[in-house]
Amino acid sequence: MTTSKCFFARSAGGLSIQAPAKVNLFLEVKSKRADGFHEVETLVVPIGLYDTLIMSVRDDNQVCFQCRLLDWLWGRSAARSPEKGAPGNDDRNGNSNLGPIPQDSSNIVVKALELLRRRTGVRFGANVYLTKRIPAGAGLGGGSSDAAAALRGANSLWKTGFSLLQLLSMATELGSDALFFLEAISRV
Repeated sequence: MTTSKCFFARSAGGLSIQAPAKVNLFLEVKSKRADGFHEVETLVVPIGLYDTLIMSVRDDNQVCFQCRLLDWLWGRSAARSPEKGAPGNDDRNGNSNLGPIPQDSSNIVVKALELLRRRTGVRFGANVYLTKRIPAGAGLGGGSSDAAAALRGANSLWKTGFSLLQLLSMATELGSDALFFLEAISRV
């Protein structure tokens, strides 16, 4: 698969950001760091599988996050609902097909927005609508890519003016893959 040249698009209502998946062509896990993450040596490339974040500014201090899973195996879509068995959330055997995608402040997208807000003191909120195509827990970096896209998007929407270097520093707190994706999304 190849990557698209357009990761980031502005519209009248906000932003649309394509958050790519990745594959590790080589990966060696090394020692554990003090922050709980491991040192890794890797060669990573983005691939042509994307989640999409649509973001807009809120005048209040709220982050409203919604997620819709596009079931990449069955070709169906499902709106994320916290209820097990909610319509559209089960596979053909009645099992939840949404994987570990939290809808609250524990979601890495929301964590990225809150991190940027703490660092900048900005008082705006955001509406974030995430369409998941990258399977959760598959090692393709979907959550990290979504977090990097959220950082880049909120930096633009909230007009914080943070440089790529400053955003990269924040991304280290979200995970090592977030650094790669922030740089990949920022190349355009």
